[in-house]
Amino acid sequence: MIERTLADAAFGNQPQSWPLPTATTPHQLWLRAVASGGQGRYGSAYRDLAVLRRSGSGGRLVSLAHSTQGSFLRQLGWHGQARGWDGRALALAGTDPEARADALIGLAADALGVGRFAAAATLLTRADSVLVTAAVPDRLAVRRRWVGAELAMGAGEGDIAVRRAEEAVELAEVMAVASERHRVKSDVVLAAALCSAGRTERARAIAETTLNATERLGLIPLRWALACLLIDIGSVTFTAQDLPEIRDVCAGQVRRAGGTWRSA
Repeated sequence: MIERTLADAAFGNQPQSWPLPTATTPHQLWLRAVASGGQGRYGSAYRDLAVLRRSGSGGRLVSLAHSTQGSFLRQLGWHGQARGWDGRALALAGTDPEARADALIGLAADALGVGRFAAAATLLTRADSVLVTAAVPDRLAVRRRWVGAELAMGAGEGDIAVRRAEEAVELAEVMAVASERHRVKSDVVLAAALCSAGRTERARAIAETTLNATERLGLIPLRWALACLLIDIGSVTFTAQDLPEIRDVCAGQVRRAGGTWRSA
């Protein structure tokens, strides 16, 4: 029952579940951390990841714990710090395909965040070689498209960014276990990609619909990102007063739950 509850919160249809049950195994610690981070409860997530890293569990889970820590730091703007965690994740991954792919995709996102586009592209290519040759969770194919879309946005290739983001949306829809968080994040990336391609009307429609979904699903970091995007492009559903309030409330919730924004 604990395993199922945590899996549903981390990678299933209940990402808003809180409070979460206490983890009793290393795998449950990882699931609990993933779910907590998706809600912006970074303090809780960091604590569970620290316990997991000290647990003496095998390389795969400890590697995933490092990748997850890097992901959370990156979400808060700390790409340089995230790189260290993702690098250690790759060193610990050994030959495990899931851990290797997760670490390589994370390193690509870190490189992208500091403007090292060529390095990001090379790391994604390395990740692709793992994704096509090994049985890895389908969430990683979705995540790879997110970073591919973000790389194209950074390079000023709006149409390619849209294609990669649309691929993420399609893959998220057919995951073996439906993940609401992956569906929502894919829509967030698509809205951003459409903006980069100058297709603001469609971007606005997707962002407005997805902003409502983030409230229902308790995905505070993604809600913050969408509010920021809509502040930039305008909204017909939310007023000019609503959006800054949503952004600031989300940022405050993250701070109170143990997250430190790089801009702070």
